[in-house]
Amino acid sequence: MTIHKSKGKEFDEVIIYDGLYQRIAKAPQDPRICAQDLLVLRVGVTRAIRRTTIVTPKRDPCPFL
Repeated sequence: MTIHKSKGKEFDEVIIYDGLYQRIAKAPQDPRICAQDLLVLRVGVTRAIRRTTIVTPKRDPCPFL
């Protein structure tokens, strides 16, 4: 399920893959992109009741984590 479709729902465990943040790496000077992606991350993290797991690539991790 996408993070956008999860809005308003809750789950015991949420796993987020860090591929979302490739846009930030490509356009870090654009604050609108950063703000929008941070909002999506917040929505994803707050859907978890017990545990959130964020999977990040070693070569290009999210700058916010």
